Amino acid sequence: MHKSVAFIVLIGATFLSGCTELEVKRAAPGELIVGIPYALPKKTFVVSIAYELKECTNDTPLKVRVSKSVKVTPTTQPDETERYYIPYTSLRNWFKDTNITVESYDNQTLKGATAVVTDRTGDAITSVVSSAIKLGTFGTGAAPAALADTRVPRCNPEAVATLVKLAALRKIEKPTEEDTATIAELRTQLTHKEVVFWSPAKPKIIPDQKETPFTLETTISPSGLVGKGGKWITGKDAAITGDLRTAVQLTAYDTVTADATDLPSGFVLRQGPNATLRICEEACPKPKRVQGTFHTDESQVMDTTVHVIPQLGNYVGMPLKNRLFENQTLTITVSAEGAITKLGLQSNAVAVAALQNLGTNLDALSNAKQARDKAAAAAAAAEQSANKAHADKVAADNNAIAECLKAQQALRAAGGTVTGTCQ
Repeated sequence: MHKSVAFIVLIGATFLSGCTELEVKRAAPGELIVGIPYALPKKTFVVSIAYELKECTNDTPLKVRVSKSVKVTPTTQPDETERYYIPYTSLRNWFKDTNITVESYDNQTLKGATAVVTDRTGDAITSVVSSAIKLGTFGTGAAPAALADTRVPRCNPEAVATLVKLAALRKIEKPTEEDTATIAELRTQLTHKEVVFWSPAKPKIIPDQKETPFTLETTISPSGLVGKGGKWITGKDAAITGDLRTAVQLTAYDTVTADATDLPSGFVLRQGPNATLRICEEACPKPKRVQGTFHTDESQVMDTTVHVIPQLGNYVGMPLKNRLFENQTLTITVSAEGAITKLGLQSNAVAVAALQNLGTNLDALSNAKQARDKAAAAAAAAEQSANKAHADKVAADNNAIAECLKAQQALRAAGGTVTGTCQ
């Protein structure tokens, strides 16, 4: 009996010693994914700038007036370099039931991963900047007489003609519906829209951030308005295009560090920092540290907003390794911007129940053996009783035959005649 119990315990320990460990792999571009996929988000800013020509006269110097409005729309998109998947092979185990749910937003970025997921839709943030720039006079200086006409900044004749028509219609005291429609059409002809998609990226070499915070910047200049064949101004364009530039600057005041070489285990996430987005005329100021605080000259700044930038954050690993006699529930909730809003890991020990179940099985085995031994003993006793009864009957029959033979012998000695046989 002891050998049987030891054998059962050994088998149970051997098969129950396995564990389930969550494995997450980075998906290579174009890789066929066999598992549960998810993507980390990145912040992309859609910068839309509308320029409208208000005045252009071929004076010396050239006079140009332009109004400019800027609209910035932050969007969250899946980062093509941050795609991951959970292989199905990491979820298989004989003695484990694995239940994993990965949910994504409509843009395919990770929303939640847990056995019990609480979804939280990130708020869509839209920042609209509409600012007419100073309607100043841009001067280029007098051009040398020796230069050809193509080298001299001049107003495009078609643009000048459109401005003249527009000015004439605006002088009408009571314009008709047709006049109003014509004014709108002429303004459309004098309007240029430039749209830029900017996704700030963490550089491979992170600059020092002791005196100045981490800053990324891009400059937007209108295309096709100034220069050779320009819609508004033809000729040398350096001074004019400089005045039409718009700078977009992103500043993270928290320290930004380089990415780790090896990914953490478990679910891979990013905890992005908050960063300040500035829209500026021509160029944005550089924040400077003064006595432990950052100061910025905002004179050229048109608008300022704050956003979470997930692609600038550090990796966060949320492992899940389920061992013998252990139940675990992992809960992760992520906002649309990639900010981790909820993390939880619950672990419950079930060793007592498992050992009770093992003890119950061993008791059943012991009871079954006892019943089998009892039945065998009863069968042996029955067989012994039957053998004894048979022996007793044989002895009785032999005694009866002996008495019969003894009686026949006495009869013959007395002179009698014996009939029959003893049997």
